[in-house]
Amino acid sequence: AVADGQPIPEFEKCMLIFVSAASVIELFRTVDAAGTDDEAKYSERFQLIMEKMQTVFRMHAIFADTAKAVSNYSFNTWYKTQISEGDGIWMGGGVTEQYQLKTAVSDSSMRTPIASPLGYVFQKGKAVLCKMLAEGGDESDG
Repeated sequence: AVADGQPIPEFEKCMLIFVSAASVIELFRTVDAAGTDDEAKYSERFQLIMEKMQTVFRMHAIFADTAKAVSNYSFNTWYKTQISEGDGIWMGGGVTEQYQLKTAVSDSSMRTPIASPLGYVFQKGKAVLCKMLAEGGDESDG
């Protein structure tokens, strides 16, 4: 809308949840009216929307992705604008072997192997070991 000189649409404050950035870029490719396969075009559009998401569109996003996948886009401007490295959820073990979520203090207990469904919740750089809940509830509930 802005590129066409039209007023910016106003949205109620809302939360968007994406499985991964790659899936959102694929979504842009699928719904684009032009129907071209110009990945740079979709990537550029996605980055622009993500950079303006909070300030212009009043939206927030939650990404669920592997650490390896996040590494592919963690240096982008939109990522640095939207994502706090001290906030997030890490599911399973290996939390000390990743570089996406930063903790203020890493103690020896974080290097101890943990079993599913445990993980860490990061808030402002503080990591807390938690039991993660899955769809359908706890298996021990019967």
